[in-house]
Amino acid sequence: MKYLKTASLILLTTTAITMSANKSYIFYADGVEEVEAVATVDALRRAGMDVVTVSINESPEVTGATGQKLVADSVITEVNPEGAEWIIIPGGVPGAPNLHGNAQVNKIIVDQWNAGGGVAAICAGPAIVVAST
Repeated sequence: MKYLKTASLILLTTTAITMSANKSYIFYADGVEEVEAVATVDALRRAGMDVVTVSINESPEVTGATGQKLVADSVITEVNPEGAEWIIIPGGVPGAPNLHGNAQVNKIIVDQWNAGGGVAAICAGPAIVVAST
């Protein structure tokens, strides 16, 4: 397992970081830290990565930690992240705990890890990745 740390971004992966044609998914929950969600997507898309933003709500709209409204590309019931390049978990409170409380998110993280795919977590997000479910 490789650990890569840059500022408050920790990447846990069993593979090298690549920019392949596979999609990556970043999950949004109410209370997400807006800058961690939006800046991450912006940087990865500028680097040529295909990133899909996913709301765990029934609708694509999510309210961030400071009250800003974000609109995700999709909702969790409409995506199949099998074979994803990366699963990305941003921080924020209560965003990170809300992600942890979602059984689908936990299953996606475990499945991604077991398949040898990349799992990235930002700020409070690593607590979600390593917390017991």
